[in-house]
Amino acid sequence: MWDISGEFAHLTLSLSFQERGPALPAGRPQSGHPLWMDGLDDPPDSRIETSMTGLAIIDVARDGIFVFLKVAGPIMLVALLVGLVISLLQALTQIQEQTLIYVPKIVAVFATLLFMLPFMGDALGGYMTRIAARIVAGG
Repeated sequence: MWDISGEFAHLTLSLSFQERGPALPAGRPQSGHPLWMDGLDDPPDSRIETSMTGLAIIDVARDGIFVFLKVAGPIMLVALLVGLVISLLQALTQIQEQTLIYVPKIVAVFATLLFMLPFMGDALGGYMTRIAARIVAGG
């Protein structure tokens, strides 16, 4: 029986092991015991390695950066080009209205989003598929 008391809460937890089967023998359980874990005495080289290496981490990060550039690149380029064109028009016509650039840029970005959404979804879905395959493969 555990009794955990604090200033604001009181918790009593009772654990019963009657339905769990035989008690553990003194020391380490033997092979064939329900709690025996196979492979603990095997040399480390024969076990399955589940940790990621440095190269695998760099590969996943590089793939993520490339996917980010593929997804965000077209939208950023459109916003940059629209901003540059509007700035040139403002400089040529000497209209110095600071809020003039926002409406065309927002419309161009939304139009690009609508046009590029299938491509973006495919790139992100492919990245998730590659990450899921790495998880299933164990790293």
